[in-house]
Amino acid sequence: MTKRPGRLESTVSLALLTLLAVGCVLVLRPLASAVIVAALLTVSLAPLQERLVGRFKGRRAAAAGTVIGLCVLAAIVPLMLVGATLSDNAARIIAATEATLQRGLPPAPAWLQQVPLFGPSLFERWALDVADPAHLKADIAPVLAWLRTATLHGGGLLLSGVLQMTVAILLAFFLLRDGAMLSRRLETGLGRLIGSHASELLGVAAGAMRGVVYGLVGTAAAQGAAAAFAFVVTGVPGAVLLGFLTFVAAFIPLGAMLVWVPAAIWLFSIGAKGKALFLALWGGIVLLGMDKLLKPVLMSRGIAMPLALVIVGVLGGALAFGFLGLFVGPTLFAVAWAIASQWTAIDEAMGA
Repeated sequence: MTKRPGRLESTVSLALLTLLAVGCVLVLRPLASAVIVAALLTVSLAPLQERLVGRFKGRRAAAAGTVIGLCVLAAIVPLMLVGATLSDNAARIIAATEATLQRGLPPAPAWLQQVPLFGPSLFERWALDVADPAHLKADIAPVLAWLRTATLHGGGLLLSGVLQMTVAILLAFFLLRDGAMLSRRLETGLGRLIGSHASELLGVAAGAMRGVVYGLVGTAAAQGAAAAFAFVVTGVPGAVLLGFLTFVAAFIPLGAMLVWVPAAIWLFSIGAKGKALFLALWGGIVLLGMDKLLKPVLMSRGIAMPLALVIVGVLGGALAFGFLGLFVGPTLFAVAWAIASQWTAIDEAMGA
């Protein structure tokens, strides 16, 4: 007959398990973002992984390696190109600004006075800069300092992003390779906690993650590529960098406008009215069309809940958890919606 553990043994066991859990959390904390990104990549790329497993005759490691190679081409290489472009463009901007200090500004355009709110004050300040080179130097000096600081800070962020993404992709390789076994264990463990609905809820969570990743990342990538194309066609300097900034800004609703609208205004200010009109129409029709049409379609493919809840989950998750909250928020809402739907169905059946 097996002796049941006493209260002391149970307390000690619980304390040791708690210490083990805390230790694991402390170890994973510096890599929390990379681990979450790896999990998102694994869930999103699982269908592709399973297709390739069939092509590679069951060799999961070869299939996972192929998927990860595609991830490197799609993520790491563009980040490195953007880093190189960032330093080059920043150097050009600083050189152009210093050249402006030497030769002075041209007269302020008359239309600037007609711009609401800030137009008249900006026109007066521009006139002061034209009349007094010392005043111009005092105005531009903080801009140069900010550009140098922003370049160093941006380079550091890009390097950190490359390192985090590298770790995430490396972890995703092992998760994809051992995905079937890990999924069975997760389903078994969750089944002991919540019962027979574990498999269904895991499916809902996976579908929500895929829907959000496909919707947000897919739409942002399409907007970034389309914006970069428009910047190249219209001759806007730093087209690659601006395209990447459009990709980043597109994660928030109407965020791409923060990049292409100023670019269109700049083209108009230098007299390229035809190019400015083209960029404005391209942004208003193509980029906004992607945000309003493509994103909901891609999201709805993986999340079986109202689009309003998806949008609330995206915005609320971003406010609560930062960038990764864009993916965490809708996933939590999708699981909660599935549970609520099950309870509602049970209540309706009992009522019937």
